[in-house]
Amino acid sequence: MKPNAKLSATLAALLLSGGLLAACEEEGPAERAGESIDETAEEMGDAMDEATEDLDDGNNP
Repeated sequence: MKPNAKLSATLAALLLSGGLLAACEEEGPAERAGESIDETAEEMGDAMDEATEDLDDGNNP
């Protein structure tokens, strides 16, 4: 491959990947819902850990 063709192919690949990354910046409703579910599951896990620690310590709520 000629140096100019190789450079052109590399630049095209960089521009395409940059364009794809820019398209990922906006969150859709499914992504927001997924994040909300993740946060809720994490909060529930934290609450369960705390309750388990309380039971282990003999502190009944």
